[in-house]
Amino acid sequence: MAQAGQSTGTPAGLVLPHSPLLYVSSATGPPTPTPATPLAHGYQLDALEQEILTAMKQQTIVTVLLEESLGKGTVALSGTTLPYVVLCPATAKR
Repeated sequence: MAQAGQSTGTPAGLVLPHSPLLYVSSATGPPTPTPATPLAHGYQLDALEQEILTAMKQQTIVTVLLEESLGKGTVALSGTTLPYVVLCPATAKR
C-alpha cells in the first residue's frame, strides 16, 4: 500500500504522455501497439476539438502537426469519413 506522497505508478505500467495525443478510429483496429499519435506541443485541445467538429459537420479536412520527435509531419483528418476522434491532454512533467 502506498503511503502519502509516494507514487504508485500507473495501471499496467502505462507511460503517461508529455505531448497531447490523438487517437483516430479505424475499421481494422489499432495500426500499431500504441494506437495514439503524439501531437506537437502547444496545441489547445479545446480549439482543436472545435476545428475537428467543424470539419466533421462541413465535411472538410483539418490537418494537425505531429510531435517534433517524429520528424516533420502532419495528419490530415477527413471530416467526411471520420466517425470520431479521441484527444488526450499531455501530463505535467514531474
